[in-house]
Amino acid sequence: MAIVDGQYAGTMHRTLQADAVAFVVELRRDLDDSEVAALHDAAGRYGRFLDLEPTLTLTPGTRCEA
Repeated sequence: MAIVDGQYAGTMHRTLQADAVAFVVELRRDLDDSEVAALHDAAGRYGRFLDLEPTLTLTPGTRCEA
């Protein structure tokens, strides 16, 4: 699950590799530039924690209807 500013943004899948960690986020809503930057920052922090190179891929998903 990807949470941005306390709001559900999409589903997240993490894949560990020998020298990298890959994140794929299937978005459930549009994100503004600062929200995208926050996801990249979080992936970077997690990658540093694991001492692995992080990659983040954002893909469009189905939209949640209110």
